[in-house]
Amino acid sequence: MKQFYILVLTVLKDLFKNKFVFSVSKKEFKASALTLSYIVLALFLFFKGYDLYADGSNYLYSLSNLKERTIINNNIEETILSNNDVTDLEVSNKESNDLSENQTSDTDCVEEVDGSSFSLKNGVDLTFSQPGTNYGYEFDIYTLDNSFNLNINGVDIATDELQFQSSQTSGINVRFQDGDEYEADTVRIWEMTGTVSAPLVRVFIDHTTGAVSLYGSKVSGGALFPLELFNGNSFNTITWNSDTPNVVIADQSVQGPTYMTGYGRGWNYLCDPKIGLEKTGTFNDVNNNGFADAGETITYGFTVTNTGNVTLTAISITDPLVSVTG
Repeated sequence: MKQFYILVLTVLKDLFKNKFVFSVSKKEFKASALTLSYIVLALFLFFKGYDLYADGSNYLYSLSNLKERTIINNNIEETILSNNDVTDLEVSNKESNDLSENQTSDTDCVEEVDGSSFSLKNGVDLTFSQPGTNYGYEFDIYTLDNSFNLNINGVDIATDELQFQSSQTSGINVRFQDGDEYEADTVRIWEMTGTVSAPLVRVFIDHTTGAVSLYGSKVSGGALFPLELFNGNSFNTITWNSDTPNVVIADQSVQGPTYMTGYGRGWNYLCDPKIGLEKTGTFNDVNNNGFADAGETITYGFTVTNTGNVTLTAISITDPLVSVTG
């Protein structure tokens, strides 16, 4: 635009100084002058909206569509390929750019929490406390004759007592998910025993849903298999406290010799991996003219902050516009 204004002023100066000789009448000159004015106005509007530069570019293009991207020392430098009338460009925003990191494994984040042992017999209920955990809890039963129920924080784990004996009871209502049944495919429940590493029966409480899962062994000290309830029995949903103690009441229906022994334990998840990302951008106005000219750059920087309690390594940033290295 500057060159255009100089050209127009030069022409007007020459006209007023009569450097050009016209051989037309006064009327014709007025008509020609009016026409020239329209031409000058049209050219002015054209150049104003489409300011041409030596490279043929103009500032009607969007800066965001005309950038060449390179990486310089952990920063993103984007070269402007065409002039733009954007001034004083400053960018600072919290972005949801994809972040990936390698962090401590789950096994390093899980802490086992010891509960307490329990033992009851002759149909006498036992009330005991188990610690709060935020990553699940299990009750391992080592010996059993011949049924039981657990009331946890006011709710029974099953609608009916879990019965493992057929004789002189309402009937067995616990079986293996693979179709095997107690007594029909195993010895009687009181004829088997479990150990710390291989319990006879296991009750697991999910820490997030409160769902109850049940597992049992088919032989003494054997592997555990998933169990299911049937014959009208079903599991309830338990509310398990993660920060405060849980009150448990164990009870049994008496049918001949009656007893149960076991132990409780749970887990806490200690790791809290969190990460923050801030992206900043600065326009590098090399010639200090206040405009984004072709060849000038925008430098982007990324600040990554570990806001959790886990050491993070091998962090990488994925930006939707540029490739990030460093």
